[in-house]
Amino acid sequence: LADGSGREMGILMSACDSAGKDGFTSNAYAFWRKLRKQPELRHYAEKFILLKGASSAEAPRFAIRFPDTERKDRKAKARGEIPVGFIGTLIQKDKVFGMITNDDSDGRVVFPEGLNRNYYQEILAETRTKDKWENPKRLRNETFDLLTYAISLILHKKINYEKIDWLKPKAWAEEWDFNELVIDLSGDDYEYSAEEDEKEVQKPTFALQNLGALLA
Repeated sequence: LADGSGREMGILMSACDSAGKDGFTSNAYAFWRKLRKQPELRHYAEKFILLKGASSAEAPRFAIRFPDTERKDRKAKARGEIPVGFIGTLIQKDKVFGMITNDDSDGRVVFPEGLNRNYYQEILAETRTKDKWENPKRLRNETFDLLTYAISLILHKKINYEKIDWLKPKAWAEEWDFNELVIDLSGDDYEYSAEEDEKEVQKPTFALQNLGALLA
């Protein structure tokens, strides 16, 4: 944390884009199955979700579906067992762009210092036409996509930020001194417990480097 205390904040939820070139979706599904099937990793499956942009312009902002794509014409096989968060890309990119250009303190994106020029170029890589967002010059746009995914992920029922009562927030949304995700790893007596992590964020969860090592 930025208070110099040496404390760190654990991860409530993380996500991964499941679409891409040939093999990407298959690998994403395989990774989720690995988390789900191995007892020592199963608790991570509750905090990790695959994402995919919905193809329809009328798609809802965010919806969990269990795609069944085990057909001969599909290379990535899912058997209706894997939850995938489908994102209404058009409406959500509109929202994100509005949050970027919003000068009000409520509902805007605040960028930290130190971001390089490429970061902002990727955010501005796409152009809004009448019906959709386009990238006519095929510029790198990962930052815009990831920001859209992040803003969409917080619509997940586990977070549901639009319904948070900030006068009485859930424990994971509290101020740092009372937040159950904030942990102090500076002491020698700290010992990570996967059993504690399985308890629907009732106690401080895993630290950033734990998930980073898992996803490496």
